[in-house]
Amino acid sequence: MKKKLATSYDYMLLQTHFDSYQKNRPGFKKLFNGLSDESWDETVALIKHITKRGGVVDFTGFGTDRLSAVGSEKLEIDELHALAVALDAEKKLGNDAIKVHQHASHLNHQEGKVSYDPELTQFMEEKFLEKQATTIRKLSGYANDLKKLMSVNDPSLNVYLFDEYLAKQ
Repeated sequence: MKKKLATSYDYMLLQTHFDSYQKNRPGFKKLFNGLSDESWDETVALIKHITKRGGVVDFTGFGTDRLSAVGSEKLEIDELHALAVALDAEKKLGNDAIKVHQHASHLNHQEGKVSYDPELTQFMEEKFLEKQATTIRKLSGYANDLKKLMSVNDPSLNVYLFDEYLAKQ
């Protein structure tokens, strides 16, 4: 849950980076705004699910390896690297969601406790795993397309057209 929330903040930072007067990339702004909102909504759903089942949510310790720890004034990232950062973050979140799903869906004997939680398994499948796979696939395609477009001598027009494409999505 903390990683999802921190990722939402990172996407928000990328959104503001591409919305600045220096970059002026409305398509990338829209993409990262959507990713941030989606991540935020999933975090809220997780918090509701945890607290509904009697759990406690701890918001301490987000770590310093996040983009939001760098600060917006020091962030210098181009479009392709921003997509790569987002893709890496989504892959890590996907792997973490799979680990939670595996832990809940298999009978585990750890420290004398037996854990098997089909309700959590169903929740993870419905709310996260399919969306995560779709997001990873979409970002991977965008990164692949943009990499091909940037392989020319002066990619500025190609990046502009790709940004326009993202804005219309």
